[in-house]
Amino acid sequence: MTKVQREIVDKELIMLDKKDIMELTSWSKGVVDKMFAHDKEFPAIKKGKKCLVELSAFKKYLSKRRTSGWDKKSYNDKEESVESQIT
Repeated sequence: MTKVQREIVDKELIMLDKKDIMELTSWSKGVVDKMFAHDKEFPAIKKGKKCLVELSAFKKYLSKRRTSGWDKKSYNDKEESVESQIT
């Protein structure tokens, strides 16, 4: 990689660690740890023992709404199954 290429990469590639994510979002350490470890859609990169995410990938991840399993369809399905058990 040439010096010019390296300068371009350094300017455009911004990596965030768990602490950065917590500061930017006000999410707790537990929430951030779970995202890095278990969320398959989260764009985490492991570099040695450190977990990182690239800024533009993180912004793209945040642009999609996520509802932790309480989306309308799954909620309605649960409601219908309870009603069928009652009647």
